[in-house]
Amino acid sequence: MALCEAFLARHAEQQRLGHRWQEIESRAFAELNWPKLNRTQRARHREQLEMDALYDEMDALHEQNQTLLASLPGVVATTHLGICGKLAVAAIEACPEDHPELHHLIASILRDYRALHGG
Repeated sequence: MALCEAFLARHAEQQRLGHRWQEIESRAFAELNWPKLNRTQRARHREQLEMDALYDEMDALHEQNQTLLASLPGVVATTHLGICGKLAVAAIEACPEDHPELHHLIASILRDYRALHGG
């Protein structure tokens, strides 16, 4: 369960950082005419520095989660919360944009399991 909680917390942080990155980019498009700037011009703005730092942090979180993900199949869930955690991770990794049917199937299994066992 602790491994899944760590994965889910990092995933939530990635989402938060991604939203922040989008906010900065949207502001740069509106206020700085971002699409018209070349790479050198963009590098002069604090927005680019912030976006680069956010990207680096998101990338590091992603790498940590990929390492953890590789180890999860070998971890035996011994509680219903452990099973729910592994299903929650699987639902996230089965990206709804890339694999909608698989994502919805896993999400429905998680929902059904929680309804039967709590969690």
